[in-house]
Parts: sequence; structure tokens; C-alpha cells
Amino acid sequence: MKQKHYGLLFALFTLLVFMGFKNGKSQDQSGPSLVNLSFDIPQQVVQPGQTIEIPVTMDIQDGWHINAHKPLDEFLIPTAFEFVTSSGYIIEQVIYPPPQLEKFAFSETKLAVYTHRVVAKVKLQISPKASPGPLNIKGKLRYQACNENSCLPPVSRPFSLALTVGSAAGKSPLQSSVVTPKLNLSPSPGNVAAASQGGTPSQVVTPQLLFSLSKAYPGSDLKAAVVLKILPGWHINSDKPRDEFLIPTKIQFDAPSGVQIKKIIFPPALVKKFDFSEDSMAVYEGQALVGVILRLDKNLNQKALT
Repeated sequence: MKQKHYGLLFALFTLLVFMGFKNGKSQDQSGPSLVNLSFDIPQQVVQPGQTIEIPVTMDIQDGWHINAHKPLDEFLIPTAFEFVTSSGYIIEQVIYPPPQLEKFAFSETKLAVYTHRVVAKVKLQISPKASPGPLNIKGKLRYQACNENSCLPPVSRPFSLALTVGSAAGKSPLQSSVVTPKLNLSPSPGNVAAASQGGTPSQVVTPQLLFSLSKAYPGSDLKAAVVLKILPGWHINSDKPRDEFLIPTKIQFDAPSGVQIKKIIFPPALVKKFDFSEDSMAVYEGQALVGVILRLDKNLNQKALT
């Protein structure tokens, strides 16, 4: 009962604030200027039937907050993304960030809010029947901004995202010969028997590049893996050795124009003690699987990949 009573008081408080704005008592701030939106589109060119996830960063001006998507009081206005219905795409899910619980001068209890910078995620599917060409995703962010003492009127901030729908015929094969990994590593024998085998870095470690798909779309990301097969009895340092004097394992690529190495993800290292070292070392033995994410330029064509 007390919480409901508080909600009614807050609703009355908000109404009085609105009246203050209409009377010209505060014109120096506007809702849209307090929250800036930025969309991290993973790829500009999408394909019919493809599902993508778009992170949306909400930068909230210092000293202000907006209500969470699920406020703790029914009278508070939730922050929500609303999308225009379209035959070109389907919004599968909007993942809102976890809220912070904050206490303000005008509230008796803590409120669930967003402050500073938070990131939501929009998961959408391109319609399987989408026609090749431009695709605009339109919507609005509805929220109410408040500071320690007052609230602004709720606003609906429109936004529009521009994508391009490609065609299935536009696939460009990306074979393993397109990008060639170069290894920078320092193999070491794990025991005397291995040391007696001899060998060179090229013999101790054999790299193999594998792709998640046999074909890839221009403008999209492509996941790959570099499998490092290490000769039995040998090891290589991890990408982050525990000693500054040890040579880290690195992978570099020869890639054609239009193919960007976006990210290289090394696996967790094996921490092990050897006869020649006083301390344990971070190494790879046997086989190490290194993840790679490649970005294909939207203007990349078949000729560039052959």
C-alpha cells in the first residue's frame, strides 16, 4: 500500500514538473539531448533469412538517469525500443541491460534506472523473402529523463538504420588460400627426448586454417580457426607468457585488399613447470585452437579472392 501511495505521489510530482516546462520555467534541457544513441552494426550487407545482433549504446548525460525497461513501480515510464513493422525484417528480441538501483531525493525507495553508459542488444532476422537492395530499419526509443530533483517529459526519439540486402548469387567463395597465417613463435623441447629429436620452428608446429563456412558474403564477418599442431614432447609459449623475456606466440596474416583481420582469440594456456625453468610457464602443447574473425569489405568481389 505504501509503494502504491508513493507511485501516486510520484505521478503527481511528474505532472507538476510537466506544467513547469509548459510555463517556460526550464527550457535549457530537452529529452533527446540527454541520451545519445549509437548502433554497432556488425555488417552492412545482409542476406535474406540471416539473423544479426546489433549492440545499441545509450550514453546518458552525467547527472541524469532514465528508468529501466522494467521499473520497480507501475507508475514509472519504462525505457523501451519500438520498431516500425516491416515486411523486410522481424525483431526477434531486444535484450535490455541490467538496471542499477539508485536512491533519489524525490523517492522513498530505490529505483531501477540506467545511468552513464549502458548497452542494449537488438536481435533481428532479415525476411527470407526480402528483396535485394536498401533496407531501412526504423524505430524509436521511448524514455523519460530525470535528475536528482526533477523529471523531463517523456520523449520518443526516432532512429533509422540503413542496411543492404544482398542476393544469394552474390556469395563470394573464400578459400583457405586467400589468407595465409604467419607464425611468430619460439618452440622449446619439453624433455630431453624431444630435444634430441631436433627440428626447426616450421617442423615443430604445423598450422592449419579452417573456415566456418565454405562461402562468405561481402560486407559480413567470417569466423575461422587456426589449428596449431605441436610436435609431441614440444611446447610453445602462450600469447601472454608469464615472463617478459619469453617470446609470445603471435599469428600474422597475409590477406588481400578488402579482407580485414578483425580479431584473434588465443585459447587459455597450460601452466606447467619444466626442468629448465624455476617457475611455471604458460604454454601450448599438443594442439592449440586459435579463433579468428575476418571482416569482408562490402565491395569485395569474386576476382579479389582468387
